[in-house]
Amino acid sequence: MTFEQKISEKRQPCRPGNIQEQVYYDDEIDLADLLAVLYRRRIFIAVIISVFLILAVFYCFTATKKYEVTAQIRPGITGYDNNGKKLRDVTPEAITTWFSKKVYERYLSRDKKRGTPIPVIKASSKRSSDVILLTTYYPDPAKGTNFLQNVLECFIKELNKNLGGNIAITREMLLEHRRAIEVQIERIAIQRLDILAQIDQKQHELKVAETELQAIAVNKQQTQAVIKRIKAQLEKVIQNTNELMDLRKNLIKETTDKFSMLMYANIFQQNISYVTTLEQRLSQLKKEINKYEVDEAEKKMEIAQIQAEMRELGIKKDRELPIRQKSLEGKIKVLETKAAALSPLEILQSPYSSDQPARPRVKLIIALSIVIGLTLGVFGAFFREFLDKNRENIEEHPNY
Repeated sequence: MTFEQKISEKRQPCRPGNIQEQVYYDDEIDLADLLAVLYRRRIFIAVIISVFLILAVFYCFTATKKYEVTAQIRPGITGYDNNGKKLRDVTPEAITTWFSKKVYERYLSRDKKRGTPIPVIKASSKRSSDVILLTTYYPDPAKGTNFLQNVLECFIKELNKNLGGNIAITREMLLEHRRAIEVQIERIAIQRLDILAQIDQKQHELKVAETELQAIAVNKQQTQAVIKRIKAQLEKVIQNTNELMDLRKNLIKETTDKFSMLMYANIFQQNISYVTTLEQRLSQLKKEINKYEVDEAEKKMEIAQIQAEMRELGIKKDRELPIRQKSLEGKIKVLETKAAALSPLEILQSPYSSDQPARPRVKLIIALSIVIGLTLGVFGAFFREFLDKNRENIEEHPNY
C-alpha cells in the first residue's frame, strides 16, 4: 500500500473542512490489467515491431554481402630432439597475437591503394588445442581466399626470417642421417652380390661332392660284384676240395698207384692254397666296402651340409636382406616426411570460402529486430498508458 495526497487546485487556510484528502491505492499488479493494456495498445506495438522489421529487412537487402573465409593453422615443426619428438618454436599465443595486432597490414598496405580498408582477420584457439582458426569476411569468395592465402604467405616469410636457421640445421642433420642409411643400403647390395658368389661356389662344391658320391657308389657296386664272383669261386673250390677229399678216402680203401695218389694230393693242396687266397681277397674287399660306406656317409653329410648352407644363404638373400632394405627404405621415407614437415607454420586447412554469404546474418537480424521491436513496443505501450492515466494530474500540477 502507498500513500498519496490529493491537493486541491486552490490553497485555502487550514480549516476543519479543508483538511487534505488522503487517498490509498492498491499497488498489486493485476495480470488481467496488464493484458488489457497490451490488447488496447496492440496496434502501437505492431507498428513498432513493423518499423524495426522493415529497417532490418532494408539493411539486409542493402548491406554488402560478405562470405566467410576460414583456415586452420598451428605452430609448425622446426626441429626434433634426440628421441625424435617434434619441437615447435612458435606458440599458439604468439600466432594469435600476430593476427590480433594486425601485423599483416604492414605487408598488405604496400600493395593496397590508400584508403582501401583491409579486412580484419580473427584468430581463435581452444586452451587444450594448438589449432588456430582464422576467420575473415570478404565480398568476393575467390578474392577472400586469395587474401587470406597472401596473409599466410607473409606470415610464413616473417617466421622464416627468424626460424630459418634452426630449420636449415635440422634439415642438414636429417640429410646426413639419410646418407648414412643410403650407405647401409649400398652395403646390402654388396652383401647380395657376395651371397650370390657364395651360392655359386656352394653349387660347384655340391656338384663335385655329388660326382664323388656317384664314384664311390660305382666303386662300391663294382667291389660288391667282385665279392660276389669271389664268393662263387670260393664255393666252387670248396665244393671241388670236398669232392677230392671224398675221392681220396675212396682211393685209400682201394689199391691205387702211388702216382695217382700224389697227383690228387697236389691238387688238394693247390685248392687249399687257392681257398686261402680267395678268403684273404674277400676280407680285403669287405674292408674296402666298409671304407666306401664310411666315405659315402661322410660325403652325404658333406652334401647335406652344403645344401643347408645354400638354404641359409638363400634365406639371407631372399628374406633377410630384402627385409633390412625395406626397413632402411622406410627410415628414409620417414626422414623425407620429417624434412617435408619442417616449417615454422603448419597449414591444416587451406583458406576456404563458404558457399553462401555469411553476412549480414538475415535470420539473426530479423529475429533481433522482432525481439527489440516487441520489447520497445511493450515498454512504449505501458508508458503511453501511464501518460494517459496521469495526464490530468500532470496538466493540473505541472510543477509537482
